[in-house]
Amino acid sequence: MVFGFLMTLLAILLSWSVGRMAGREVEAAIGEELAEVAFNMGDKFDRGMFSRAAEIDLLAEMEALTDPADPIHIRALLDRIQAAVPQFTWMGYLSPDGTVLAATGGVIEGSNVAHRPVFSQGIKGLYVGDVHEATMLAKALPSNPNGEPLRFVDLSRPIQGEDGVSGILAAHLGWGWAREIQDSLIGPLRDRRNVEMFIVDRENRVLLAPLGSPLTSNPSGQPAQLPAVFSGGPDGPKEGWGIHVWPNGTRYLTGYAREQGYKSYPGLGWTVICRSPVSEALAPVGTLKLLTFNIGIATAIVFAFLAWLVAGRVTRPLRSITRAADGLRHGAIGANLPYVGGSREIEYLSGSLRALVDTLTATNNQRAKMETMALKDILTNLPNRTALRAHLDGLSGTKVLDGQAVAFLYMDLDGFKRVNDSLGHEAGDAVLRHCASRLIACLREGDLAVRMGGDEFVLLVHATPESWREVADAVAARVIAAITAPIPLDDGAVARVGTSIGIAAWPLDGESYGDVMHRADQTLYAVKRAGKGQAWFWVDLAHHTERT
Repeated sequence: MVFGFLMTLLAILLSWSVGRMAGREVEAAIGEELAEVAFNMGDKFDRGMFSRAAEIDLLAEMEALTDPADPIHIRALLDRIQAAVPQFTWMGYLSPDGTVLAATGGVIEGSNVAHRPVFSQGIKGLYVGDVHEATMLAKALPSNPNGEPLRFVDLSRPIQGEDGVSGILAAHLGWGWAREIQDSLIGPLRDRRNVEMFIVDRENRVLLAPLGSPLTSNPSGQPAQLPAVFSGGPDGPKEGWGIHVWPNGTRYLTGYAREQGYKSYPGLGWTVICRSPVSEALAPVGTLKLLTFNIGIATAIVFAFLAWLVAGRVTRPLRSITRAADGLRHGAIGANLPYVGGSREIEYLSGSLRALVDTLTATNNQRAKMETMALKDILTNLPNRTALRAHLDGLSGTKVLDGQAVAFLYMDLDGFKRVNDSLGHEAGDAVLRHCASRLIACLREGDLAVRMGGDEFVLLVHATPESWREVADAVAARVIAAITAPIPLDDGAVARVGTSIGIAAWPLDGESYGDVMHRADQTLYAVKRAGKGQAWFWVDLAHHTERT
């Protein structure tokens, strides 16, 4: 019974710990995979739109299009272009007054489209419009076989003749190619994890959704009720993942990426979202926990049966093992089970239990080392972003409720790029290490310095709501003086950098630490625009801006 109980307990603890660790790792792996798929989708869109825009720009230079006197010839040319580039659902040659002189298949020839952006914007220069539903072309072109309304992206460019603009080359890029890219990226994931993809514009209007989804029929112009993280617009995080509750009440593991544009094509501000139900995405974790538990229980039954068979022979030597096992059960994980001689079974059992405890101890030690490494910046040995989030989550509801304030000093190094370019990246790494040491020296006990990435750092300074400004100002002055001092390098060279600092206090300048950090970041960039080498407070930002 003792053996059975101990092994069952170990099986439960092992299955719980394995499930917990595996759950976090699987969640992060799948979340990053979904975010990467979303990024690749946006990148393919951007590259495709750049190519289509470049094709329109090049076609508008064709000599055959500079003379509108022969619309039949122009129509034949446009038909050939459309056959070569089938993504162009419709192409047309417009007169300077907006009349369609020639078009692929003769569709809407003779109609005037001067009121449409494809003309009013295209006559000014190369124009790339956002996705919109068909108006004039809806009755002239075949409908979508999947029942979706026809949608297009407008492309147009003026054609220069000898006497100025002789016409406008216009094209509608069919939205069906978006489905093709979507299927190529998430086809395997759709079957394996029930992954779905959405594309929304700047106002959260759904441009692309899975067929049959309620969001597919969302009326044009009406924003979808998506999780708040996707409403950040172009100023929000560019890429990320998390678990979010969607309007249907289901929890989804969701990755997203905001469109960035490609080369000269600036992008349209879309957000690509990939989601998978948590119940399906993390199903392997449940299977692993069950398998681990079953193996542990089976092991417990085997050992209990063996112990029952030899109980009469092994009672005395088992007492020492039992005492050690009781110690382990009460938390002495670092202890070793004693080696007990006697019968072959007892020796085997003693050795097996020792190996089991050693394995569990080694696993726990390795996990602790990995967790510590995950919270440290390798170059500077400062805490990283992950450690900062954990620290701030721990502060929520404790320090703030005790009537304290936390000043966020968001800073980066002025002139660091010049050091990298002139002295090399090894010198740049040495400068970052020196600066990290100087930052630690400038802080008081209980304060925190974090490397956010690149040459950006965040300092957390604790104070009272009445004194935080004076304390933060003093720390900022020490930091500016310390960072500005010359930095000796191993080869005898000397590097010089400066720093600019934006300061905001939590909870005085915002309800959440995310808001406060964002405001400190905004203040930092205002300092850099104003001349660098200073520390400004967010509450004084308007005053500084008026002065500059």
